[in-house]
Amino acid sequence: MIALLLSLFTPGLGQMYNGRLKRATVFYLGGLLLTILLSLSGLFSNFYGTILCLAILVGYMILVMLDAFLNAMKLQIFTTRKYNRWYFYFLIILTQAFLINPYTKSTIIPIKAYRMPAGSMAPTLLVGDHFVVNKKYYHNEKPKRGDIIVKRDALSIKRDALS
Repeated sequence: MIALLLSLFTPGLGQMYNGRLKRATVFYLGGLLLTILLSLSGLFSNFYGTILCLAILVGYMILVMLDAFLNAMKLQIFTTRKYNRWYFYFLIILTQAFLINPYTKSTIIPIKAYRMPAGSMAPTLLVGDHFVVNKKYYHNEKPKRGDIIVKRDALSIKRDALS
């Protein structure tokens, strides 16, 4: 179960726990490569493509977690390696959480979820409705009649400029 839970945090971490460092590296780099290829494919430009990309990424995570779990079940004797120390896992999870994930979310995956804060778009969007925006759609397209465009408010722009 520990290998499965570690794989939930970062792909390949469960394999590393099992003592399979090469396999862990392949799964980790494979996840990064898959994310980059899906973002470059242009599938995120429409709703069904986004759903397909998310399904592929979730499927990959399930595959990695099952691999870690099944390999852990096959181990008869668990021997610790030099890299099986808590601080290595902590360092990898911190690196993933604070360096890799923010970069991936801001540059590679161009979608962001929002919640409707006011009733100015009623009855199309009601207060509290959730919707997903492709942040790079208008890099290649011009706005058309019927499009809904999200504009950051002045407060968040000032807050971003200060930070």
